Amino acid sequence: MRQWLGHRKKWIRGVSFALVLVLAFLMTSSPLADMAELSRIYDLLSGTIEDPQTGPEYLELANIAIGRKEYKVALKHLEKARQLTDGEDAATLSELWLKSASVQALLGDSEQANSCLAEALALNPESTQALLLRAQLAITAESYEAAVEDLEVYLALAPEDGNTRLTLAQLYEGVGRYADAKDQYQRMADAAEEGGGDAHLLNALRCGFLNGDYEESITGFEAYLAGHPQAAADHRSVAQFLRAACLMQLSRWEEAVDGFRAAMDEGYDPASCMEQMMLCSFDAGNFENTIAFAQEMLDKELAPNSEDVFYQRRGIAMMQTARYEEAVESLTQSIERNANLAGSYYYRGVSLLSLEKYDEAIADFTASIESGFLPQYCYYNRGVCYIQKVEYDEALNDFEKTLTEGDDPDLIQGAKDILWQLAAYYENQAALTETPEMRVADSDAAGQG
Repeated sequence: MRQWLGHRKKWIRGVSFALVLVLAFLMTSSPLADMAELSRIYDLLSGTIEDPQTGPEYLELANIAIGRKEYKVALKHLEKARQLTDGEDAATLSELWLKSASVQALLGDSEQANSCLAEALALNPESTQALLLRAQLAITAESYEAAVEDLEVYLALAPEDGNTRLTLAQLYEGVGRYADAKDQYQRMADAAEEGGGDAHLLNALRCGFLNGDYEESITGFEAYLAGHPQAAADHRSVAQFLRAACLMQLSRWEEAVDGFRAAMDEGYDPASCMEQMMLCSFDAGNFENTIAFAQEMLDKELAPNSEDVFYQRRGIAMMQTARYEEAVESLTQSIERNANLAGSYYYRGVSLLSLEKYDEAIADFTASIESGFLPQYCYYNRGVCYIQKVEYDEALNDFEKTLTEGDDPDLIQGAKDILWQLAAYYENQAALTETPEMRVADSDAAGQG
């Protein structure tokens, strides 16, 4: 995929479902609760169970302890409740394990919480609340694939839960499953009331773009723009921008530039739009427009999303238009921002070579060779620098490398031509250093032959 530098919202915007703690007595979270009265209520409730004998009584004591935030006490009561529950009552035991998991989560012990959830789900594999809590714990631990598995099972049991479906779609994006994310967003768009599914539809189309379905996505964005003339400006601008991004991926450069301009007119971030217009022009080989868009961004003080790429492309375009001094300056700015961006040293070296700054060019070609970028070209150009410096031994080494480090026929032929010239030079040097006796000997040898 070609580089696309537009804004992209963070895929996980906060979990869309609440942490399911199954705590019926967490009344302290209410801003209307009077703490003194609440404490009195708990005292009254606990006073009714002076000598607990049954599982439900211990469960009630556990709920009171949870309300008081005495979580370790609650865990002890829940353990006793499980011991007193008939082993054949799987549903109740599952709920007790689930509540224990919720308390462990409140204590911050995710390992114990997951252990309790495993017990709950073993007793009741269709416990939707247990699946949600385990998915939440997995998200917190950044174990997104595990969260996806639990939410897939959950939604098969509760397909009407739109908030959780949104979370699953976002998780799919986070793990790169764009086709699956697209399907979830499309389902939400189809299920939404009239006019309420715009954001889901746009997300579905965006995931199609991320999945590489460019032609299909273009059709979708165009249908959206035609069918939603009154949509919110930010929705329309996003649709225009992503449509243009699809065109860019398909190398339809001029259409893409027009599309980014339309997105900017609709209100999309001008810096992102102009940056993409510059990159489209560069990829199309229109270096004058590349320079013009870059300059306009600088004049308007529009910060690019990727400054290293911005200055590199600008510098290469200047090199291609023989503006070598400016090219060196722009490429230096790129290197200062990211010395590891492939190509910057090489293109600055070419510009320096064109300016006859051979020592600096040699240093850049050497850095490019070390990074592995176009080694055959680097050896050839560095060899040319050495030729200009009359350092023929170093040049000979580089042209030898040119013959073996790649398969570009023009470079290989160029290296051969220069090597023949070097051979002629060394022959002439040898002839100039011959003594008269050597020349006579050579003549006699020739006569005898």
